Amino acid sequence: MSDAAFPLLGATGLSVRYGPSGGRGGVTAVNGVTFDLSRATTLGLVGESGCGKTTLARAVLRLVPLSSGRVVFDGLDLSRLARSHLRRLRRRMQIVFQDSLGSLNPRLTIEEAVGEGLRIHRLRRGPAVRDRVAEMLGRVGLQTADLGRYPHELSGGQRQRVAIARALAVGPELLVCDEPVSALDVSAQAQILSLLIALKRDFGLTYLFISHNLAVVNSVCDTVAVMYLGRFVEIGPRAAVFENPRHPYTRILLESVPEPDPTRRRTQVPMIGEPPSPSSPPPGCPFHPRCPFAVDVCRHDRPDLKPAAATPAHHTACHRSDEDLSPATSTGATRITA
Repeated sequence: MSDAAFPLLGATGLSVRYGPSGGRGGVTAVNGVTFDLSRATTLGLVGESGCGKTTLARAVLRLVPLSSGRVVFDGLDLSRLARSHLRRLRRRMQIVFQDSLGSLNPRLTIEEAVGEGLRIHRLRRGPAVRDRVAEMLGRVGLQTADLGRYPHELSGGQRQRVAIARALAVGPELLVCDEPVSALDVSAQAQILSLLIALKRDFGLTYLFISHNLAVVNSVCDTVAVMYLGRFVEIGPRAAVFENPRHPYTRILLESVPEPDPTRRRTQVPMIGEPPSPSSPPPGCPFHPRCPFAVDVCRHDRPDLKPAAATPAHHTACHRSDEDLSPATSTGATRITA
């Protein structure tokens, strides 16, 4: 029986490496990530493309092998489970992919696609499968008439609703949402986000939510983790991260969001250059080559995540996180000017 006092999902020292285990040629996509995700809450993962968000999401579901560390789901260490046991557990952990068209089999009707998991896990038989599929389509805003249609006959928003219905049909507790609205237009995005919020409330779901859109993360997430080059550089309650970002990278990401009010002015902090290669990360703080506030210690010593004095749940990996940083206080950084 699940215990609400313990996190539903937890990772400790989680790392995923592609290629050779040592020496040149390999890439560490996720590097020593640790976090807990409480039941009925949403953890948002943000960061630039290639920072390791999707690899981390797939790793916690055991869709990619772990190089080191452990993942615990409801008290069960997934890294130690036999394949047969993990298969039985998968109905409790589902994922909604970014590309709804690519994630749906074009040869299957909507009824067959949504009902496939029910048959695999032997949750329904015969006419009960169709009844459950129709019920789930109704919960995501689709009609019974859509049962016989194929993915290419639906709009992007409708296909994403089908993907959500397919995930929910087997009764999961954890839902991983990998950029679920990035391929949709603005109106469809708002509808899908409202749907996800309502489903979380109605089913008591726990979300691991990946997005590039900080406005989306601000609207749906309880906790926010900022990733850079495979590591968490900041993690904390949504309000703390958005209102008082303590890592320069987080601050730059937030300041890059367009300001709709032309009368408002804000000080922009520049970010230098391009992300380094994951196959050859820089020494010290991985962000220091692009950071306008980097000092000598940043170039040699890698900072660990440490809590803020005022907000212990708010952790930052920055040597200068306790300082009041502004462009005027930048020291020791090499700037690039046109």
